[in-house]
Amino acid sequence: MRQKKILARPEEKVRVDLLKKMVHELAFPLHFLAVEKKVEELAVNGSSPPSDLRVDIAVSVTSQQRTFPTPLLLIECKAVPLDEGSFRQVVGYNYFIRAPFIAVANADELMLGWRDPSGELMSIPYLPSYEELITVISPNIS
Repeated sequence: MRQKKILARPEEKVRVDLLKKMVHELAFPLHFLAVEKKVEELAVNGSSPPSDLRVDIAVSVTSQQRTFPTPLLLIECKAVPLDEGSFRQVVGYNYFIRAPFIAVANADELMLGWRDPSGELMSIPYLPSYEELITVISPNIS
């Protein structure tokens, strides 16, 4: 996917295993996935994040109203147990990107989070399919 050899560190193994599942089991389109993408390249207009920040996995979506990809999901991969700091990291990235879904994952668990229409933070311990995520947000991606 990245078109280059990467050292197989524990975090990279988590990332590769998750990407395989996303593409082969959950039908995430390969052309909407970005790996180790700079946050500044995904940031919405008017925000200027530090140039050294990178999100592990970024997923985009397009709609009939937009011809350019819109952020859908950000995932931060960890080789250690997930904790509040892991989630805060991806929340910090999303401050600049504003994807409707964020997640943290390690080899054993994944936590997906989003805000419901009332603003309440919701979470589930798995990753739904690409189609399921789009169905949830489709009225809001215009």
